[in-house]
Amino acid sequence: MPKVLKAVTRFAYNAIYVSLQKTWKINPFIPKKVNNRKVLWGHARIEQEINPDLDKKIIKELDKHGIAQAAYFIDIGEYNNYFSSIKYPLSYYGSPALEEELIEKSLEHFVSLSFLDLTNPSIVIDAGAGNSPFYKIAADRNHATRVYRQDKLFTKGINGNTIGGSATELPFPDSSVDAITLHCSLEHFENRQDVDFFLEAERVLKPGGKCIVLPFYLSSHYTVHFDPVKNFLNFSKPNARYDGDAVILYYDSRQRFSRHYDVKTFKERILNKLKKPEVKIFSVANYKDVHPDCYLRFIAVFTKT
Repeated sequence: MPKVLKAVTRFAYNAIYVSLQKTWKINPFIPKKVNNRKVLWGHARIEQEINPDLDKKIIKELDKHGIAQAAYFIDIGEYNNYFSSIKYPLSYYGSPALEEELIEKSLEHFVSLSFLDLTNPSIVIDAGAGNSPFYKIAADRNHATRVYRQDKLFTKGINGNTIGGSATELPFPDSSVDAITLHCSLEHFENRQDVDFFLEAERVLKPGGKCIVLPFYLSSHYTVHFDPVKNFLNFSKPNARYDGDAVILYYDSRQRFSRHYDVKTFKERILNKLKKPEVKIFSVANYKDVHPDCYLRFIAVFTKT
């Protein structure tokens, strides 16, 4: 498609999106109920950031359910050094209007690297990576380490450092992978895909291997978000059949689906289905010191025992 036609198509789509977003409440084609439950408007992440007491409640719930947790402090100076040393491509949040998104994503990459042991040759998979350059950044830390980017958008199978297909069916033998990272991707795994992913991660990870999820979206209520206009324009029907008693929220995120666990649901839905999960949840104490729009509140680190 020629660049001019692409630009015109993008402009038309954005104009339609904005007009529909303003009138979604009266649009008869946008469902006002999902699973016979009224859909509300809002976003759990914003609610959590406005009210710090909700995160304190989550930490108490983690203790109550016997899930290990600890505080994590970002070394702001080290992050700034990292950010200035990495030349992120313009195709990856390169617009000045999206600068805060690049800061958030680069912060996630910086923190991931702090949990990864790249001193020895290893195999790392960045799951749900899209066009993220993390796989190159991590590989540059140790050229003997093989880092793959995985996404269902890519051609199925292993093609160089790219893995196409579902993250629930990784083309690796049992106990062969050292680490799996997920940067703002787990929450978009619909239906049973989140459960199936963790079962698959448990299969492919070596003993002592890690699965690092960040941000790990924990909220005071189990919540599923849909963008009503995004789904309408893509002819997608909101599907929450496997989401139990989740609060259903619409939000203009331009994302089809996003899931936030509460602690009880996380334990019942994920941890209870794994064999012997060793998991630790880190609450990030100073993420707002990096940038006011950052949202790296929690990190989950799963270690295969």
